[in-house]
Amino acid sequence: MFYSYGSSVTAGANIKFNLDGDPALIEFEPGYSWAQGDKLNGSLYQRIQDAHDNPIQFKLNYSTYNFARTLTWLKADKTTVINDIQRYQQDERQGPVYLTVEIGVWEMLLADVADDQADDYFADFSAQYSAILLELYEALPNGSTLHILGYGSKFIQMVRQLAIATPYCMAVDLASDGRIYRYAKNLVRYSEVFNRQLDAALTNIFAYYGEDKPTDPNTGKSVVFSDTLAYPFTRSQIDSDCFHPSPSGQRNIAYSAWKDSPLNPDNRD
Repeated sequence: MFYSYGSSVTAGANIKFNLDGDPALIEFEPGYSWAQGDKLNGSLYQRIQDAHDNPIQFKLNYSTYNFARTLTWLKADKTTVINDIQRYQQDERQGPVYLTVEIGVWEMLLADVADDQADDYFADFSAQYSAILLELYEALPNGSTLHILGYGSKFIQMVRQLAIATPYCMAVDLASDGRIYRYAKNLVRYSEVFNRQLDAALTNIFAYYGEDKPTDPNTGKSVVFSDTLAYPFTRSQIDSDCFHPSPSGQRNIAYSAWKDSPLNPDNRD
């Protein structure tokens, strides 16, 4: 089973415009998602299928694309995810699960805390995230993979740089009440502490079974963390809202994740 969880990026956000040219409607098209998109010509799931004679059955794909904070929704939905995994294991087609979790950065972009409280704020965030990821890892059957994507702030920093250099994007920024500017301001304020605390959370995950082992020898379960894009984003890889990845940007993320995947034949010992 292939199961994906994340923000609007994982849900394949596609931006529509009203007659005034302002971003008015966001549609979610999982077919263009880096994780499971069947229209993308290069999603992670497609690459897994192409590389294996007996690919993971695509029994279920699951994404949240609410603009609320991603941690809030992950906490609310983790029970659903775990129950679905357990029901799948009771099915006659039981087998390993490939679970992707994209760590969104809404906690950072929307945060409004005093600088001297940022460490505590994101320490609490990372501790909760770590606990949830461990619960998900525990629920996975033997031989499964938990693939965590942490592109988050790096991706948005690149988007911000591209937006500054594009007059159109600055116009969109004004039309959306300076959203890009506000996000950029929070990136400067919080990204260092956000990433530091997130690294601590992920360290807890890897330490759970020994970070020197790519796969737990007792269960065959793997934890993978991807935080480096294979190629820097270009303007064509950013959607018309100057924030979400376009289909080519989604392919960039998919290829970057595939490079780290344990199911990539290039990563076999």
